[in-house]
Amino acid sequence: MAGTAPPEQRKKRARSQSRSPSRSRSPPRQRKRPGAASRLTAAEREAARQRQIQRQKEEEEQTRKEAASRGVHDVVKQHYNLVPQRGREWRATDSKIKGLRSFNNWVKSSTIQKFIGDERNLKVLDMGCGKGGDLGKWQASRKLELYIGADPADVSISQARERYEQMRRQMRRGQRIFHAEFYTKDCFGEWLGEIPIIKDVGIDPGVGPGNAISQRWGGGGFDIVTMMFCMHYAFESEDKARGMLRNVAGALKKGGRFIGCIPNSDVLSAKVI
Repeated sequence: MAGTAPPEQRKKRARSQSRSPSRSRSPPRQRKRPGAASRLTAAEREAARQRQIQRQKEEEEQTRKEAASRGVHDVVKQHYNLVPQRGREWRATDSKIKGLRSFNNWVKSSTIQKFIGDERNLKVLDMGCGKGGDLGKWQASRKLELYIGADPADVSISQARERYEQMRRQMRRGQRIFHAEFYTKDCFGEWLGEIPIIKDVGIDPGVGPGNAISQRWGGGGFDIVTMMFCMHYAFESEDKARGMLRNVAGALKKGGRFIGCIPNSDVLSAKVI
């Protein structure tokens, strides 16, 4: 018939109509243009670099000022608060400074045994008690009646309380342990006489230069004030050092003993230089 397409052409047309519509074409890509940075002159790029350097210097200076304003006390407090409590086994086997820990503990034990004296029912004030690592050393003497621990790191004080309670629970029948209390306090920047039990035991607010007559010599005060490997932190400033000495002198009874130890800076300097 005239006007009729051949059979093969009709088949191709039918197949093309049965196909699914083709996917829409992607929109035409936009022509990329050079960025603003590439259009800057060398002088402008250098000026931008100098502004960035200046901003970094200002940020570093601000960080330095904030660190300086915090002082050694805050830095030390934060450090010890962040140190996790891993237990005695870890300290003895896995700690990277287990040798130093062992030596320091030997120094502290020997010092306590040598200078604790023959008296009984002693009252001890531990300034900078930390996590209570020396509680066992004082208990071994079996001469304490009262132990007061103070430290600026609140996390350390919580761990010291836990350590003391654990020692109490482990006491066998017939054994006794001294009474202990723990307080979060800056022993160099704050007056320890604000702590009620220290005030009750006896602490003289009148100690120091210009106070010839002490108010406490008639009685009261601690038999021993101790500072183990922490006294050097007081020398951040003269005010801190004076605050430390005032607390030590005010808390000690007449004839009382100060027991402490610090690193030897001369030896450390000789090893480093």
